[in-house]
Amino acid sequence: MTSQELQDYLTEDAAVGERFYRQQAERGRKGLPTGSSTCSDPYATFPKGEGKKTVAKAPRKLKADYVSEIGVAGIDKLTLVDLQVLAALVTDIKLVMPTGRLKSPYIDQCSLLCPEVKFDKLTIATLKLLIGKYS
Repeated sequence: MTSQELQDYLTEDAAVGERFYRQQAERGRKGLPTGSSTCSDPYATFPKGEGKKTVAKAPRKLKADYVSEIGVAGIDKLTLVDLQVLAALVTDIKLVMPTGRLKSPYIDQCSLLCPEVKFDKLTIATLKLLIGKYS
């Protein structure tokens, strides 16, 4: 690139920048928005009663909230949907504590509470605590 081409390139770039600022100043004098098509100052705040209305949402319950609501240690291995079902559970079923070291009898007893919850993710100790709570 020759020095003349470099000089032309630099002046062209400067002219583009100057044109931009000139257009912004002209738009500001005419009362048109300079930054966007809706607001002349991008940092401007809307007066009260204007702008986007927001409604405060209720705080979403987390998995830890459901675990503390159920009150059984180790039940956090269940999914959020399963915990929601268990938290909303109102039952009159009395569970019987099985004996032995196999997991399936404990899962069968817990499935009497709520068949759609998959209790196979829980340990035997947690299943015993859950059965103890509902027995």
